[in-house]
Order: sequence, then C-alpha cells, then structure tokens
Amino acid sequence: MNIYLVSRNDGWDGYDGFVDFVISCDTEDEARNTHPRKDRWEGRDKWDGDEWVESPDNVSVTHLGIAKDGISGIIVARYIAG
Repeated sequence: MNIYLVSRNDGWDGYDGFVDFVISCDTEDEARNTHPRKDRWEGRDKWDGDEWVESPDNVSVTHLGIAKDGISGIIVARYIAG
C-alpha cells in the first residue's frame, strides 16, 4: 500500500470543512476518489454537503511513501472547525 496526501485545490478558505487528509491505499486514483469521511466517489455527480470539494477534480494528490503491512484507509484528516 502507498501513502498519499490528498489536498483540496479549489481555493477554499473557510471553516467547517476538511483541508486535507493522509490515506494508505493502492493507487493515486483511489486516494483521489475518497472523501475524508471515507465515502467513495462512484456513481456521484457531486459530494454531499459542503465540507469537502465538489469533485475529485478539485484535489491534488502527493505520494508520501509506502505503508507498513496492515495499514490501510484514512490515517489522519485535517478539519477546520468554525
């Protein structure tokens, strides 16, 4: 499994929303298509709510390294509360 940093790049500068998260998963595409609340993108035209980007097109994904065996899913998420 790889470790990725997924960050929003939609110019958001507010509160009550996620800024970014770190996830352990197989591919960059899987990281890009995961919501910080662990929802998946499949079959959607927009994420529910307004605490994350509307679409996976509005994130950047950075490969950070390789995870140890047994580590998968969201490791940590940064949320700005208002």
